Parts: sequence; structure tokens; C-alpha cells
Amino acid sequence: QALAKDAINTLHKWADESAGRMIIARTRADIARSFDDDSAGLAAIIGLEGADPLEGDREAIADFHKQGVRLLTLAWDDNPFCGTTFGAGGGLTHRGEELVQLCEELGVTVDISHASDTAFWDVCRVASRPFVASHSNCRAVCSSPRNLTDEMIRALAERGGVMGINLCSSFLSQSYYDQETPAREAFWTAVRSGAKSIEEAHEELARATASISRPPLDVVAAHVKHAINVGGEECIGLGGDLDGIESMPAGMEGVADYFRGTASASVTVAVKALLTDRMVAADPEKSWPGYTHVRDLASAIAHAATTPIDNGTRLDLTTGTASA
Repeated sequence: QALAKDAINTLHKWADESAGRMIIARTRADIARSFDDDSAGLAAIIGLEGADPLEGDREAIADFHKQGVRLLTLAWDDNPFCGTTFGAGGGLTHRGEELVQLCEELGVTVDISHASDTAFWDVCRVASRPFVASHSNCRAVCSSPRNLTDEMIRALAERGGVMGINLCSSFLSQSYYDQETPAREAFWTAVRSGAKSIEEAHEELARATASISRPPLDVVAAHVKHAINVGGEECIGLGGDLDGIESMPAGMEGVADYFRGTASASVTVAVKALLTDRMVAADPEKSWPGYTHVRDLASAIAHAATTPIDNGTRLDLTTGTASA
């Protein structure tokens, strides 16, 4: 908890010292202002990637909510609340179900990226409000268990949720995933045995995979197209995972590459592929799903937990009134 709270305090300090260039978004209205008014500042959404800072106590999320947390990834690795894809594969525990319910009461959006398949369907069963997969791709395109099956994408979309396309090479490219698997397994073995810290294991993983060719940017378009075909444009967002991956597609080096320099190439590749199938209109910056639904993903994170699911009908997260 102390480490997480220190990180949150740092974010608030950055916002306080930014002279209005950055705000901590607590409501959907905060995000809307950031998109609509250039002088409103960049809206930063605070999330916890993994419920580990709760230390097994679901009530602790209430304190984090007061500090501005609006997104909770249930688990990065197995924890007392939820099983994960690279863990034992368990579902939500009873405490996990209670945590999901409390998050919905508070207005903290539940994030199922990293969660096991069993846990995903448990969340579908327990949740009464939209949830997100903040950084997950399509398993039909790349078979990594971190990605969503078509059935999951449909279920997420039907509940008004959003999935963020992840730029990790091993979640995008089947070839890269196949080549990386031995090194990834060694990473988890080292972490779980205590032989290496997570940071040390990441460094070793980066060295072990440095010789694997990075996939082309086309793979991003392939996941976007597939997700649209399965779940519709409304379920697509950007979820680069840039702080926790060793490799991105060729031409991508960081967040600055989304929309400038090599970033224009990433947008162009995706849009050209989509235009070929007449799936979107002709204006790249206005029609590429990964661009237009940045707002949807952000809105979902800040507000979906206050929007009840209406008999499984898709919800329009771009309309409605925000509540704090």
C-alpha cells in the first residue's frame, strides 16, 4: 500500500506543479473538458495494475478511491481476489466478487486484462456495470492467453465495455509469441521462485528477446479489424502497455509515436487496412477506431462503473451525464 500511495501522491504533485497542463480526472466531465478544451490540461486517470496494494482487504479500495483511483486491474499475477492467465488460472474468489461489487458502488472501473479466462466469465456473471480490458488483444489473431477470445470480445462489447489494443509484440504477432514463449516462461519461473526481482527478470527477458525481429505495424491493424468485426467499433480503444513491455512493432518506440513521426505511419497503416474493407470513413484522424475511441476508453474508465448494464444491451459510453 505504501508504494502505491507514494506513486499516487507523485501523480498529484505533478498535476499540482503542472500549471494546469495536467489534471487528475475523477469524473467523465473532467475527461470531456480535456478533450474539448485545449486549455483544460491533459486528463490523467489513476489506476492500480493489480489489486496487490489492497493487501487482501477489499475495503482498502475505498481509501484509494478517495485518492483519485478510478481503475482497478483485478490482478497482474495471482492474488487473493483473482487468478491470472500466466498464473494458476483460477477465477474470482469470494473476496474478488465482493471487490467487484464494491468497485461498482464506488465508481471504480473494473479491468480484466491479465485475468484468467475463468475470472473473465466470473466478472461477466458478477458485474452489473460495464468493465474494460485496458490492454488486451484478439486471441484469434495471436494465441497468447493474455488476449481475448471472440466470445470474450462479444461479451465485453455487449456490456458496453472497451478493449485497449496492446502494442506488446508477443500479444500482436503469432510468430513473435511463438519465439518468445521460452523466455517468457523463464521470466515467470524466476519471479515466482524468488531467484530474480520483477525488474531483474524483465531485464533478462529483454536481453533474451532482443534478437527476435519486431513485427510490422500491420499486425496492429489486424487486431483492430478483427475486434471491429467481432465487437463493433465502439469496443475499441488504445492500450499500449508502454510501461511494461520489451518490444513494440517496428516504427514504434514510445507514446510520442502514436500520432507524429513514425506514429503517422502506425495510423496510416491501420487506416489504409480498414479503408480497404470500407469499414470506416476517409478521414484518418477522425475515423480510425484507435483514435476516435480513445475518448471512449477514457470515459469508460472514469464513468462506466456508474452506468448500469441494461439487460446486456450495448451502452453508448459517449453520451449521458457524468456523476462524481
